[in-house]
Amino acid sequence: MREYNDLLGFQRIISIIFLIFILISTSFTNTLVTLPKSLNTLITVLLFLLYLIITFSSSYNLKNFIEQIVFLVIAVFSYILTGASVFSILLLSVNVLRNLQIKEILRYYFYIRLLVIVVIVLLSIMGIIDNNYVVISKAGLYRVSRYAFGYAHPNQLAQALGSLLLAYYSMNYSRKLDYSSIITYSIVSITIYQLTLSRAFLIISILFIIFNFILNIKVVGHTKEVGIPILRYSELWIGLALFLSLLLPYFMTIQVGELRFILYKINDLLSSRLTFSASVMENYPLSLFGTTFSFDKLGLIYRKFAVDVGYINLLYSFGLVPFLAFIITTNIVCKKLFELNFYVLLLVFYLMLLWASMENIIVNCSVDFVILLFGSILFNQKSNKVEMI
Repeated sequence: MREYNDLLGFQRIISIIFLIFILISTSFTNTLVTLPKSLNTLITVLLFLLYLIITFSSSYNLKNFIEQIVFLVIAVFSYILTGASVFSILLLSVNVLRNLQIKEILRYYFYIRLLVIVVIVLLSIMGIIDNNYVVISKAGLYRVSRYAFGYAHPNQLAQALGSLLLAYYSMNYSRKLDYSSIITYSIVSITIYQLTLSRAFLIISILFIIFNFILNIKVVGHTKEVGIPILRYSELWIGLALFLSLLLPYFMTIQVGELRFILYKINDLLSSRLTFSASVMENYPLSLFGTTFSFDKLGLIYRKFAVDVGYINLLYSFGLVPFLAFIITTNIVCKKLFELNFYVLLLVFYLMLLWASMENIIVNCSVDFVILLFGSILFNQKSNKVEMI
């Protein structure tokens, strides 16, 4: 028994080291601080070694063993064909981070990300790195200017601050936010919006506030809040995210009649995201495991060009198989969260899915932190239930 406890303690330490290094290596994404390529390579090698240590020191039943093999095969193929390690490392993290509890992972995420954000902002204010002054076009109707405080764009500053805010509430609340917490969240999110003018963050914040109000509503004679059934059907939330990010751009490629007018109105509101995504569909092939390519070709065609939709990037950069693996795993994870009554965290999962239909955050765990929770939710349910209630 003592040897077993020692093994669990050893595995926990390895998992914590893995988590810290993956957070450090990704936290500078979209900032003006660039880690040396040699350091990134060293961290990637270290993460893989830590994965091997966890894998060979763990025991598995047949079902878990098959799951680990599937994740490993997809991770290896993805890395070989794309040359990018980010998605592969996230797949391997499912096995490594299974030894940690949800709240524990959120706590490490929150404090490490908070430290990095403070450092980046201070460096920009002190003039050590640029404080980008960005002119932003809003729906093609008017222009505004905002500072990015060490980030490449004010929208990415909003991603950093917004994800930190959602992580805080996910860490401290299980079933729902009370009214005072909703008001506090509203004040902070309005401040972030005024600082960055990110419409994507504003939409996510409004939805978070509305659904937390709904989760506080009870009907006389019922023991559960009326909003809980809305969270049960993960397929609807995932379907909505895929409709916005994949089907609408596809319709742009076959637009006719009245549909053309409606789609272009939506496209204007989304800063041309639909036409950019549609252009990817028209100019790039879809592969099983991704390939090494960039969207530079579209830059030559359209001059200023950005593929901001996370699902388009995931599907075309990493391929159909990783894309489906992500969607299927996400659906399973959401079902388990509902069973555990983690309604606030489940709502954040859904909002991250919708956020990814507007901005490229899916494989960026410095923003889309819920990906780091997959292993803990899938394989560590009993411990999580004790910890979070």
